[in-house]
Parts: sequence; C-alpha cells; structure tokens
Amino acid sequence: MTKKIMISTISLIALVSLVLVGSQANATMIQGGLIAYWPFDGDPNDAVGTNDGTLEGAASYITGHVGQAVACNNASVVDYVSLTRTDNVDGNWTAAAWVNVHAQSVGGFLCGGAQDIRFPGQFGTVDVANPGLSDLVNNINGAWDGTDSETTAYIPTLDTWTLITFVGSDTNGSGQTDQCELFADSVSKGKLIYAETRGTHGDSTSPDDTAIAHILTYNRIGDLDQYAEYGDSTVDYDEVTVWNRALSDKEVLYLYDGTPCALDPSPVDYAVGVATDVTLSWTAPEGTGHTYDVFLNNVEQAHGQAGTTYGPLSLTDDTDYTWRINMSDPNRQGATWHFKTKSPKASNPSPGNNSTAIARNAMLSWDAGEGASGAPDTHTIYLDPNEAKVTAGDASVKVSDSQAGLTFDPDLDWGVKYFWRVDENYSGSGTSTGDVWAFTVAASLQCDPLVGDITGDCLVNLDDIARIATDWLECLYTNDDCPTL
Repeated sequence: MTKKIMISTISLIALVSLVLVGSQANATMIQGGLIAYWPFDGDPNDAVGTNDGTLEGAASYITGHVGQAVACNNASVVDYVSLTRTDNVDGNWTAAAWVNVHAQSVGGFLCGGAQDIRFPGQFGTVDVANPGLSDLVNNINGAWDGTDSETTAYIPTLDTWTLITFVGSDTNGSGQTDQCELFADSVSKGKLIYAETRGTHGDSTSPDDTAIAHILTYNRIGDLDQYAEYGDSTVDYDEVTVWNRALSDKEVLYLYDGTPCALDPSPVDYAVGVATDVTLSWTAPEGTGHTYDVFLNNVEQAHGQAGTTYGPLSLTDDTDYTWRINMSDPNRQGATWHFKTKSPKASNPSPGNNSTAIARNAMLSWDAGEGASGAPDTHTIYLDPNEAKVTAGDASVKVSDSQAGLTFDPDLDWGVKYFWRVDENYSGSGTSTGDVWAFTVAASLQCDPLVGDITGDCLVNLDDIARIATDWLECLYTNDDCPTL
C-alpha cells in the first residue's frame, strides 16, 4: 500500500504533528519506542511502521478528534480495521487512542482473540461487583483474573471523545506482561483508573501462573467477531498509537496536558565512567521562554536558569549520582536520571570475580582506571592463593611490577583458588590500590601422558608449541646446549 505520509524518520512525524492540536501531537512527540501510529485521516495506514490496515464490515471514516477518525459503530455489523501486523509486543508496552464510545458493549480496541485489550467492555454489561481490566469493562485478556486496584467499574462518558492509555509492564523480569494500567482523560487528565496484576487463569486447562505471551496482539481495531453474540461495540477510534515500552507516569501525563519536560539528558541515563568535572546538558522541549531548576541527588543546584547546560561539576570518583531538570515555567518535575563517575581503580576483571572452573592456562585481563590526569602509566599485579598477602600488597606475591599492558599470563596450578589485584600507577597522583578479586582453577584433568603436552592440560595446542619455541630459543641463544631430536 502507498503510505499517506512519506517519512524517513520518526522525528519528521513529530514535526508534522506540531501543526495539529490537542494530545495527538503530544503522543507522536514521544518518539522512543514508537512502533505504530494510525491517524485514520482518510486511510487505515500505519504512519510510522508497516502495520497497515483495511476497513472491514461497515467501518467508515468520520470527523474525528483530530482530522478524521474511523467509525466502528454499526451495532448490527461486525466492523473493524484489520491490520497487517509485522511485529510482536510483549512484556513492556503502551497503547493509546482517542475513543468515542456510543454504547457500553463488547469492545475491541486492540485485539487479536484471547490475548488482547478489549475496550470499552467484554460482555456488554457493567458488573460493579467485579470491576477492573479483566472480563469486564476494560479487559486485557479473558484469562486474566487478577487483582484490581478499584472497587467500582470505570464507565467512559458516552458520545464524548476520551483519551485512553493502557500501560503494560513486566514487573518481575520474566519478559512477559504481568501488570496493566489504564489511564483516562474524562475522569481526570492522566488519572490512573485501574491497575491489575495477573492472577489465576479462568481457563481450567491452564494452571495458575501460566505465562501469557503477547498480551498486546493487535491484529485488528474494532469489533471482536468471536463475541458478536454479546453485541457489537459502537465506538469511533482516532489517533491510535503503540509503543514497545511502558511509558513513565510523567510521559503519560504529557499525553494528556502537553506540559513539556526537558529531554535527551547528557550523560545519558545510567551512564558509567562519567568524568568528575562533567557538565550536565539537556534538550529544551517545544516552545520558548523555558526556565529550569537543576537537581543533583535531590538537592537543588540552580533555580530558574535559562540555559540547557549546568557545570562543570566537581564530583567524587566512583560514585553514583541522580539528577533531574524541573521546568520552572511552567512548573513540572522532570524524570530522574542516573550516572556513575569514573574510577581510578582497575575494573572488569577476567576471569570474573569469584568465577570457578577456570582453565589452567587462563590469561588475566582488566580495564584500566581513569585518574585525574587520565589513564594510568603502568599497572602492578599481585597474585597468590594467600588472600591476606594479596590484600596487604606483600612484595612476595607481586608478580608484575609497573607493566604497561592490560593482560598478564600467570603460572597456575590445578584446583587452586587464587586472589589477585591490579594497582594503577599514575604519574603525579600516586597509586590507586585495586580491589581484590578471586577465581578458582579447574580440578586437574586425568589423561594419559601426551607427547608435546607441555602445559599439562591434556591438550596439545598452540600454547604448548609456544612454550616449546620459547625453551628452544632460550637454550639456543643463552646456553647453546639445545637437545637434539
């Protein structure tokens, strides 16, 4: 199909959307994770992805909240937009749309059968005794029977355009959605109406805690034909938008009121190795005349400044920091960002700390620290089974003094636990004592003697050849007494 909007980047959509009004522009300006957007302005195409649609049944175009919308409001016909879906969404996601509900009946906001979002209802009645997102007015999967946050059902205002936003979250790191929240416009802008967590399954063939995969299975927008016996939904849809991440509370609020926030933090969120004299920076939101309050570790550092940078700072090495930018005019608290400053210590040891079953011929390596003057000049390595000696930096366990490289080839024994540390030597600022790491060499391998197995690892490989070559060179040029073969 020919796209209604020919674009090369999502940012162009944000630019185009600025000429529109209301929260539609706000939605498309949140670009991170935006994977689908159906404006329904004369065609059913996905303006940012490849999930194009086709009007089915009696679905038609009408005047919408912004521009045109698609009407799926014929109560006697299963009318919907079928989608050519090319991606999966699971775990964390957000789906938003402007809806105009004409009758509280079985719905199909973004649906695909058993695993979907159904709005405004499932079976056409409002059961105030069992409200929530499951099996009732706002269903997110008929098999869910979880914990609802409210005791009364949410009923959207009929014959009124309402912005609804569902946010699905993977709260336990399983990779699948286990919580869904509904935000709505007509009750209170951006108010959390329901939060439901997955509970037991209604299907007797599915045991409790069975994974629900791809809960957002949007292969249609509109009526659910498999539940047509309960009555078709009569709903108009406009500006349907999907993200492959869970929007934050502040981002959801931005969908509703459009109040801007600072964007694009530098350092990026959760950056590591940040310089202690870093200058914080951010991008101004749309509009002019913004002023900012700068907070570091929840302490205000600057109030009402006009610029979008703050610094340079004077921070402590190897320390975690949080920061945020509040909008002074208008007043809005920004998202909290995180970073960790550089460390003068060596880091990222290989073998990893407390690792086991390490090969007897393993090579030690690490990442260099960073001091006030930059990278260290040399590295000093301590290695021994005696942890106390390594910790104390005893000269008897110093195996390499002031070497330049970031690797060391040790002489290890089978089945021994070793402790080691790397001190970083900086010209002008002294030595940064490293952390003590540990690893355990694998138990001795049992095999018949192999000719050429110099390293004793039951293999004859390049390591053995290298040892043989080294021995021959030493005897040839040092002692001139090499044995004959």
